[in-house]
Amino acid sequence: MIRSTLQAATLALAALALPAMAQDDSPIQGFEARSPRVEVVQDFTPFKMSEADLAITREVIAVLEADPLLKGNIRVSTLNGVVMLAGTVKSVPMIYRAVELSRKIANVNQVETNELWRG
Repeated sequence: MIRSTLQAATLALAALALPAMAQDDSPIQGFEARSPRVEVVQDFTPFKMSEADLAITREVIAVLEADPLLKGNIRVSTLNGVVMLAGTVKSVPMIYRAVELSRKIANVNQVETNELWRG
């Protein structure tokens, strides 16, 4: 009698918990799904970028985000046509890839990677 009552109570609790668990399809509760590939953002620098430099920065960000080979976190800023890349990527060839893609943008005079590291 006691055993069947405990089994019934356990089944009742499980029946209440299952619908609540089915609604949560995130693998780890409290964490947002993020792209494991690459995150590229505008670097906030102490100098004021001109409209032309802002346009270059936005275009570089778009090109780097669209590239399927890049993996890492890259910050981009531009001053007088000089694009500065900072952050970390997964390998040294990815640094070269980021430079190659950035150089293809119109009005880019130079690409600096002094603060872009493999990590």
